[in-house]
Amino acid sequence: MLAAIATAAHAAPPPSEPPPPPTASPKEVSPARRAGAVALAVVPGVVARGLGAHTVGADGGARATLITGGVGLGLMAIGGLPLAVTYGSAKLVVPGVHLAVVGAGLFLGSWWSDVFAAAGGDRLAATPRAVPRLEVGASLGWLHDPFLGERGQLGAVVQGWRGRYLGAASARLSDDARDLAARFDGAARVRGRWRRTATAIDVRAAVAIERERDDRLTVATGELAVRGRLAFADLDRALAGTFLDLDAGLGLERVDYAVGDTDVNGVLLARFAWGVYLPRRRGEVALFYDHRREQQVGGLVAGRAAGFFGSVGATGELALSCWTVAASVEVGSAWLTTVGLRRGLP
Repeated sequence: MLAAIATAAHAAPPPSEPPPPPTASPKEVSPARRAGAVALAVVPGVVARGLGAHTVGADGGARATLITGGVGLGLMAIGGLPLAVTYGSAKLVVPGVHLAVVGAGLFLGSWWSDVFAAAGGDRLAATPRAVPRLEVGASLGWLHDPFLGERGQLGAVVQGWRGRYLGAASARLSDDARDLAARFDGAARVRGRWRRTATAIDVRAAVAIERERDDRLTVATGELAVRGRLAFADLDRALAGTFLDLDAGLGLERVDYAVGDTDVNGVLLARFAWGVYLPRRRGEVALFYDHRREQQVGGLVAGRAAGFFGSVGATGELALSCWTVAASVEVGSAWLTTVGLRRGLP
């Protein structure tokens, strides 16, 4: 699915090219008409996709959001309805959840991009940026957990590109030294320009180890997934400035307890994020949903429904010369707020 979407998109411009000029509407849009377009995109637009873009004269953007939203709705139905009917049967979880989450990303992402186009967001001329070849950084986090209480965290990361390959290593330590974790990520870009935050497809793998002294256990996890990004400007310039990330994969988790017992569990990886590029290639902000609950914040309670929901949150990055300021908040059964600073190296 990710490959089909990316193949239909045009290649992003190389980093050496100047940012494209702001997208001009076919005719000047009055404030009243734009306000009406936003209202149509927000309310009936959740069902009738593309109303916002159409109202401001961006018919190409309207068609793009209509098609993308329709594909997303179809994937949600194919993946989600069997799960709903069987109350989350384990036999249908894979690929049911993958299809449902990817479909939800396409469905909601096309809706939010339509609202953005109706508001005239494309006039900001915001475009993807090229990330540094090598970055090192540190972060401070604050975890509010209903079971473990408040806990501060200190983190460090190093990441870099070599050709089409990306590697990263990160670690975190709680302020009481009772939670220690390390993670190693690697990815190969199979489509898209290297080091560009534009339309691309990556195959990624990761290994993570966490030692929790309070629960007296050690968790080791291996992951393999496909990650794709769709810059909506590649579908139509009226949607410039917005993007959609989609992740789907599987993992294996081994839990070793201090008493000597061991558990081995499968991990389902499914995530989507919709975001906006900042003007002058300064970075991006995004809203996300992560279906995984085998992590610090856990998952949201599904109420009377079978199973669980994942976590939701927001991320942001602001590039200032060779420095990048990053921040995120994630909400599941716990809250995690993180602020970090990275420096790009030549």
